[in-house]
Amino acid sequence: MGIAELIIAILDLVGKVVPLVSKWLGRKTNGYSVWKSELTYWAARPRSIGRRFVGRDAELKATTDAFRHGNHVALTGGPGTGKSQLAAEFVQKSKRKGFWVSGGETPIQTIIALAPHLGIEREGRNDAELLFQVRRRLQALPNKTLWVIDNLADLDQLNGLLNEIGKVTLLVTSQDSREGVLPAGIVFQPIGVLDPEATVRILCRNDRHDSRQPVFRDLVNEVGCLPRAVEALAVQLSSPNENPARLLEELRESPNPLQFDRFQMQTAGLQIPQTESLFNALRRPVDALEPDTRAALAHLGYTADLPIPMPLALALTGLDGGAIVNFFDKCARRSVLSISGNEITLHSLTKALIAAISPARTLRITLERATRRLAEIDESGYPPPPDEFPHYEQLSRWAYTHIDQEDLALISFSNNLAINYSKIGHYDDSARIYAANLEVEERVFGPEHPNTLNSLNNLASNLSQAGRFLEAANSTDKP
Repeated sequence: MGIAELIIAILDLVGKVVPLVSKWLGRKTNGYSVWKSELTYWAARPRSIGRRFVGRDAELKATTDAFRHGNHVALTGGPGTGKSQLAAEFVQKSKRKGFWVSGGETPIQTIIALAPHLGIEREGRNDAELLFQVRRRLQALPNKTLWVIDNLADLDQLNGLLNEIGKVTLLVTSQDSREGVLPAGIVFQPIGVLDPEATVRILCRNDRHDSRQPVFRDLVNEVGCLPRAVEALAVQLSSPNENPARLLEELRESPNPLQFDRFQMQTAGLQIPQTESLFNALRRPVDALEPDTRAALAHLGYTADLPIPMPLALALTGLDGGAIVNFFDKCARRSVLSISGNEITLHSLTKALIAAISPARTLRITLERATRRLAEIDESGYPPPPDEFPHYEQLSRWAYTHIDQEDLALISFSNNLAINYSKIGHYDDSARIYAANLEVEERVFGPEHPNTLNSLNNLASNLSQAGRFLEAANSTDKP
């Protein structure tokens, strides 16, 4: 047989075999098939960082176990916690084939985002045509195909998406932290900040520094152990001329941690390339809130980096009843805050952001609400709650920095705080506040004004209670 005859015979055989294979595939996939050559696996997926990925062993195992039991997984948490990198590392370790897309605002947008990965040309097709084509190919994909939807805006979409995916497995990352909206079969896996030890390992990833030095623990604590912020600091420390102590000093001297110049722009060298500053990344969830919700949230931005007791949160937001329930639901949905029992937790950088973008008058209103809360505690006759005092102290630091010290709202707040310190036996703290107020009141009201004399008397009383008798005597020895 000559070459020409051989080619003709092969073509004839292919012509007979292909229809048979297509017919068999059609029975397996409800009349539609998809060829491997049409698929683009893992385009746009963040790269794995291998051994430098630390602190998430438990989360990786939990994700693996969930898929082993036939479930889907939703990784949820605030911006900068490393959800996307965790998903990328799971993909790398699982060796599964699949697709990586960004979530859309609606289920249709999210599904259509798969089109180019499935070999579907978008040009010349409207959304309805694209949706039809993607649906067909999704149903034809083999078992254990993994579809990663990164940064899905709303977990409510999952109800619709599960009806479209056939045998495909979903791994979703989202800032929506509402576990209650998840349909059956999807494992809710919250992702928070890392523990300090793991975060220091990220910071010292280039092995140029001794991670046992206390300065590195101080650095990660300044940014609340938020992985994305620590990544940005790690890039700075990789420079041969950078000194960790100097970096810490610069960070602490910033008027607001998020206004630190290293966080204001994209930092080359981050493990997941970022297209926006850390400031803007954290701001997006806050900006997505309705104006009334954002306004109530603003008053919590001046609190300490500790859980906020519920009674204080109610006082500062000015909300109660159904309004406060609605407020917490909307903020928790965007991972702006979390609620555990009777406490509210905001990340330290989230609080810094809220305070930075709040109108100037917000601080004064917060001060007035805190003053009313302190007065109510005093009038109640019950001991002041100790867990509220760190928040009042933080509010004082904000106020003394941004409000005129002669402002009557600040003087009133300080006096009420000093009264409550006395009630729990913190006489030194109370005397410190009265001494500072006394200097201001002498200028504002004059030395013989009742307010001034009252502060003078309170100062002497608290110094005596603290056992500082000589200072107490001198404080009343007016020239």
